[in-house]
Amino acid sequence: MPNCFQLLPREILESILVYVPIDSNLCAVGWACTNFSRLVFDDLPFAARHWTFHSHLGAHTVHRYIHGRLDPRPLPLTYKVPFLIRSFIEEVRLGIMRQWRLDPSNELGLRLFETFMKNKHLYPPHVPMVKFLEWAVLEENEGLVRLVLSASGADKSFESSEVMLIAIHNKRMDILTLLMSHVQLNEHELQQCVTNACTSDDNKLILELLFADSRAEKVAEESCVHLMVVSVALKAVGMVRTLLNRYPQTSEVLHQILREVETYDMTAMLLHHEFIDPSANDNAAFQSACDRNNMEVALVLAQNKFVNSGTLNPEFLNRVAANDECIPILKLILDYFQTVDLSALLETARMHGAFQAVDLILADPCCVTTSDGACVADTCSIDVTTLSLDDVHPKAVVN
Repeated sequence: MPNCFQLLPREILESILVYVPIDSNLCAVGWACTNFSRLVFDDLPFAARHWTFHSHLGAHTVHRYIHGRLDPRPLPLTYKVPFLIRSFIEEVRLGIMRQWRLDPSNELGLRLFETFMKNKHLYPPHVPMVKFLEWAVLEENEGLVRLVLSASGADKSFESSEVMLIAIHNKRMDILTLLMSHVQLNEHELQQCVTNACTSDDNKLILELLFADSRAEKVAEESCVHLMVVSVALKAVGMVRTLLNRYPQTSEVLHQILREVETYDMTAMLLHHEFIDPSANDNAAFQSACDRNNMEVALVLAQNKFVNSGTLNPEFLNRVAANDECIPILKLILDYFQTVDLSALLETARMHGAFQAVDLILADPCCVTTSDGACVADTCSIDVTTLSLDDVHPKAVVN
């Protein structure tokens, strides 16, 4: 006996199905009978009408899918294409599209795009192709990127830095290479791309690829200091070295960068640079590390013979001696610096009631007190422990 649904005209079946919620149970409805199956799994125009019907009903289903509250992956392919197009038209944030992590082979992405291209007449003509490209790059789907670029035509250029930034963030050289010949960027967008490339040591090849555009080379040269500051902040030692080798900087710039380093490796690399004088400006780099309470960097600098034989700003010394919370810094100064006036330090510590600092200064072997408690710096030399970094002789001339 035939199923009753098989006897109904197509128009009646469609009128029934449009009231079925678009959710994870939709596939089960399609499996109920052959006629339902044709509409649910094979009829893209009906799927588009189904979405539109629910949208006009004021149902929140469409809204919840588009804004990431429902997972579209269990839906039939015929329903995913209209949903994807709707998302593109409404300019849904790309972050929402991360829920479309499809399958390891990325085949579904290819099928979605191919299905769309075969049925473009069903959709508004203003569907932005660049959205497909952004989605393909976000999915790290090289095959889909190639397909979108090919379908767009050889003369089609995209004006979107977003796709470039995503590829750089994902460190996808293969995808970035494809995009370079199709994406048009202005100088500001090139600056963004170069800056993002400088955030990681893993991006050296990506940076070289960007430099294939002569404008990117120019942008990098003009903003090299900014790029190095970004790389220093993100502890990309190799990237700073690459930039320094490519774009030599003045001593003043290098000293500015040295004052901002946060790690041992970065400090060691800069100390080996021939134009850096680590003791410049009353040991500003050492004082900056102490002010940031970065004892790792401060120790590396203090152990450098050009630093520990230099002078320290009196205001900085007074600030350290007057505060018991600065005991680790004070100990570092007493252990390594040869030119410190112990008498002045002791007087400051006593005036501010920094008793731990007083005890530490009095315990220093080079501090000899008189009968009235005054401090006299011993004339003995301090045995300063040095690193291999100390053998570096800066050629910089510092005013």
